[in-house]
Amino acid sequence: MLGLEQSIVRKQSGDQGTMRTGGGRVVGVVLQAILLSLLSAGVALTAQAQTYTYSLLHTFVGRGDGASPYAGLIEDSAGNFYGTSYYGGKYGLGSVFKMDSIGNVTILHSCAGGTTDGEYVWGGLFRDAAGNLYGTTQQGGTYGYGTVFEYTSAGKWKLLYSFVGQFSDGSNPEAGVIRDAAGNLYGTTVNGGENVSGVVFKLTATGKESVLYNFTGRTDGRYPTAALVTDPAGNFYGTTTEAYGGPGSIFKLAPNGAFTLLYAAGSCCEVLRDSAGDVYGVAGAGAYNEGEVFEVNTSGTASILFSFNDASDGAYAPLGGLIRDGQGNIYGTTAYGGTYNQGTVYKLAPDGTETVLYNFAGYPNDGSYPYAAMTLDAQGNLYGTTASGGSADDGTVFKLARTRR
Repeated sequence: MLGLEQSIVRKQSGDQGTMRTGGGRVVGVVLQAILLSLLSAGVALTAQAQTYTYSLLHTFVGRGDGASPYAGLIEDSAGNFYGTSYYGGKYGLGSVFKMDSIGNVTILHSCAGGTTDGEYVWGGLFRDAAGNLYGTTQQGGTYGYGTVFEYTSAGKWKLLYSFVGQFSDGSNPEAGVIRDAAGNLYGTTVNGGENVSGVVFKLTATGKESVLYNFTGRTDGRYPTAALVTDPAGNFYGTTTEAYGGPGSIFKLAPNGAFTLLYAAGSCCEVLRDSAGDVYGVAGAGAYNEGEVFEVNTSGTASILFSFNDASDGAYAPLGGLIRDGQGNIYGTTAYGGTYNQGTVYKLAPDGTETVLYNFAGYPNDGSYPYAAMTLDAQGNLYGTTASGGSADDGTVFKLARTRR
């Protein structure tokens, strides 16, 4: 573990309004003098200025722990984090890991491949109330087309389902799964299905798989690579990366399989849904064709909240999903762009103001290419992964700690 720490200061200025003196020239002169004095002393007059301190919590070293974590982290009540790596682990075929709050990583499972295990863990994890972890592997299993697995709280690995592939049940899941109260798992596969364009699937607690939707590749899109999001009514929300001759889709899928196109924009990230029912996401278009952050409200109206423009704002490849705090601020990552073209962490205020919180510098002392959504803890600290960088160039886990001044 590296102890690299770098202070990043970003000040968000609130609306300071107009200074009112109450009708006295003397008062105005005094206030002006005080203001000039404070400014000359270097005092920041911003509302709730925030300092973000960057820490490199862990650097992956391949077969020793993992390599290329493409997915984000999930946190338990004790402050431990859980994640996956696409490569690495004992056999070089991916791993599931646990990390404590200071960056110590324990490998929970190393994928061994073959018919009894999966290989290459692209998607993230879902953790239930009992502490069991659920996820997918992109390949491996009985037929070689990927699996759904469980890692129990007792430390046992279970292969729950092996995809048959091609025109049947789907193949090659790149996203994780979600779980309902009855123990059913839901997810997507990037390939397979009736049209070989990917599917949305359901896996019951008894291991029976069924296809809820077969993508056609036309207006509904094809190749869903992101995890699903659900609402209280049981509807699912997700994305596809492209369509025949056009962009992919941001979609809603009802429990009865009815498909609704919410927004025609290719995306590889899971969407974010707020308590009001509005859906947020990122796509590769925008006013400058460098990427965008969008919102689709409950009436189905889509709007672009921010368009990336150049390296200064983290332009190009906003591949990571979004998170949102209680004040309506949105946080995300770009895989490229920034000062060193190694990716950024950014914040988008409710008024559309974008602030780059961190520019990744890359190998060997920093991470590079963050592909996943971050995790926001109760104190406002951000945790995330980069697919590359670090001392072995096999990826990292980072923290951006927030303080107020």
